[in-house]
Amino acid sequence: MADWRFRTNISRNAFPNLIAEKIPKEEHGKVYGAHFARSHLWWAFAYPIAGYVGIHFQSREFLIGAGISIALYVIIISFFYPKKPNT
Repeated sequence: MADWRFRTNISRNAFPNLIAEKIPKEEHGKVYGAHFARSHLWWAFAYPIAGYVGIHFQSREFLIGAGISIALYVIIISFFYPKKPNT
């Protein structure tokens, strides 16, 4: 968890610096807009899932939400975590 928070803070703080250094000034607005849209896209999935679970599973909503979160974490890690080569 601490590693994730560290990487998240580094990426948040580094992004404006990268834009300022690497992108022409007239393109800054487009790049910031694209970054904002991508970083907030997950809300389009999270709110409907939370609403459905909250309505249909009122007594177990926390358990189901935790299960969905853990399942997504495992799926994402299995795709993006670097594989160690066989030695």
